[in-house]
Amino acid sequence: MSNETFMLTNADMNAVVLKDAGYINRRGAKLYVEGNYRFAVEYYRLAAAMGI
Repeated sequence: MSNETFMLTNADMNAVVLKDAGYINRRGAKLYVEGNYRFAVEYYRLAAAMGI
């Protein structure tokens, strides 16, 4: 298991403040395509919690 910590970027935080679940979902999709499934699922969870 990886010891990497999931951290939102400033742009991610801004998207959360603006309730831009689409942006968060796209970030998850980008990470998924890159094979970073662990962090992709965190973005998907966040987007789902935002009501996408």
